[in-house]
Amino acid sequence: TSFVKEVQVKTAGFEPQYGQSQGGIVNIVTQSGSNEYHGAIYGFANPAGLEATRKQADDFPRRNPGGKVLHQESYDAGVDVGGYVPGARNNLFFFGSFNPTVRRDLVRGSEANTLNPVDSGLRIIRGPQFALRTRTYNYAAKGEWLINSNHQVTFSIFGDPSKTNKSSFRG
Repeated sequence: TSFVKEVQVKTAGFEPQYGQSQGGIVNIVTQSGSNEYHGAIYGFANPAGLEATRKQADDFPRRNPGGKVLHQESYDAGVDVGGYVPGARNNLFFFGSFNPTVRRDLVRGSEANTLNPVDSGLRIIRGPQFALRTRTYNYAAKGEWLINSNHQVTFSIFGDPSKTNKSSFRG
């Protein structure tokens, strides 16, 4: 995710601020604003048309009541922005990120074959091919107030709520 700036893994010789830790330390540093405005726009696409045909259990004469994944698709786009609050250039900073993603599994309910003489209920109800979709709305925001050289207040919020139409695909 673009909200993570740095991941530190420490296994020995810790600094005093980590106390009397017996094991290891994993420290995740998040992005921050600065005295310059900065941002990014990015995207990723993996459409089904770029995937080869899959060979699966339904392609052979055996019992497979679960159905078949024909293709998988994923799409990802995002925007990040950070900087200072006007009028408080050296004291008040912000960073925000929004990254929605969509993943689709194009599936087909199981077909009748020699060991399974009936099509699945999903194949009858939803047709020969349908999409199981998950949308995730990744977001993150951070605000920092530098009170003086020895004190600061930081607020962060992040999440990844999802919506899906997935359900069991057995008939």
